[in-house]
Amino acid sequence: MSVYGAKRQNYKIEAASVFLQIIAYLSTLKSSMVTNTSFEKAINILKDEYTNSSLTIAEVCQRANISSSYLRKLFNEEFGMSPIRYLNELRIDHAQKMLYTSYCTVEKAAWESGFSYYRYFSRVTKKLRGCTPSMLRSK
Repeated sequence: MSVYGAKRQNYKIEAASVFLQIIAYLSTLKSSMVTNTSFEKAINILKDEYTNSSLTIAEVCQRANISSSYLRKLFNEEFGMSPIRYLNELRIDHAQKMLYTSYCTVEKAAWESGFSYYRYFSRVTKKLRGCTPSMLRSK
């Protein structure tokens, strides 16, 4: 009796099933690699362009080819914060460095850090750092 003849009757169906499971697994790996690449691209856009006051999360999502809800989910899993908070943290860090290393007005530091409005910068700074923007100069 041949090796093929000795196989069970449902061999072809079982082999096809295993093959399809392998294909499904490989496709999930590929999609997660694409997602990770998109997520990394979104992070790089934020890091490279945070001083651009017209940069929005919607624009980042579009350029990185990722949905905003999925980007929020990945940010919460990776950093424990939303993408907009991450962007604001980058901007406040930049403003704080400017205020600490050179004498410039708080308004100028806010503007050059990517904040369009001083009042928004002030509100975000108080919320995230627990101090006024002028107090960043001494921290």
